[in-house]
Amino acid sequence: TNYGQDRYEFEQALATATPDGTNVHTAQQDAVSLKATIKAARCVDDGDVEYDQVVTVESGGQTYHGCGTRLNAK
Repeated sequence: TNYGQDRYEFEQALATATPDGTNVHTAQQDAVSLKATIKAARCVDDGDVEYDQVVTVESGGQTYHGCGTRLNAK
């Protein structure tokens, strides 16, 4: 966050999957919490690049929306 000026490292995250295939990852380190929600769905970014996942990250009272793709195909 803050254009890379603020960095957080979480020792452990809890991952859960919902029945519709959405993956939710949550982590807490001291007073900082993070929730990342990843859903398999078509997503097009501001540069008109198409991705196969919609990503939402919540932390510090802020919500960030974006697109993503799997880094390791399984």
